[in-house]
Amino acid sequence: MFAKYGIPIKTIDKNSGIIVANKTNFQATLETENSTLVDTNAYFVAVKLIVPANNRVIEPVYVSSDFNVRVKKLADNKVSIGINVFINKAEYYWMAAPTPSIFNGKVASTGKLEKSIYRLIK
Repeated sequence: MFAKYGIPIKTIDKNSGIIVANKTNFQATLETENSTLVDTNAYFVAVKLIVPANNRVIEPVYVSSDFNVRVKKLADNKVSIGINVFINKAEYYWMAAPTPSIFNGKVASTGKLEKSIYRLIK
């Protein structure tokens, strides 16, 4: 999975069963007026930034995230899988300004990244 999607691995510890990936960029989506996602397959949803002068929506370019996966063997041939996602920031670019502007905004996980990692490991 990591190689397939170009996700850089920071740490692999076989004894503890942990894999740590950091500074991975993902696309984000926005919410519609009725609180559904514009892109229902997105891993992250970001707040909509609006330019007050013209009510133009600035969409996020990407979300930067770190995450780790821990796979631990339990009794009776069972396995515990833990997935933690740490969102660093959502970055927006407004190219219509006299000089390109970069904004950081709030972002949340949709749960799809965690579910897809879990399905790959399971």
